[in-house]
Amino acid sequence: MKPARSSVTISRTPEGVAEVEGKSISDLFYGMGYCHAMDRGIQLMLMKTLGYGRACELLKDSDEMFEIDKFFHQQNFRGNMETEMEKFTSTEKEILQSYCDGINDR
Repeated sequence: MKPARSSVTISRTPEGVAEVEGKSISDLFYGMGYCHAMDRGIQLMLMKTLGYGRACELLKDSDEMFEIDKFFHQQNFRGNMETEMEKFTSTEKEILQSYCDGINDR
């Protein structure tokens, strides 16, 4: 596997378990995000679809799916994200961004 960051090396054990090596904690989280996108891409897309309350629109137009969408809208997973991000330290934000970068680079 060749992630975009040259400071990150990802290998697999014979059992398929990812081993991530990097020069910093941000590198390790980048590698973890990269591996998660590779190994669990469909799950990530499904959770995003559910979290945005778009399952009825994108997956199956049914009354049951509409109720699921309403539930996720009521949970308001997307609301107040700026307020929540302010609670993190700059180091924590860097780590979160590295993980997201790894997902998006895959």
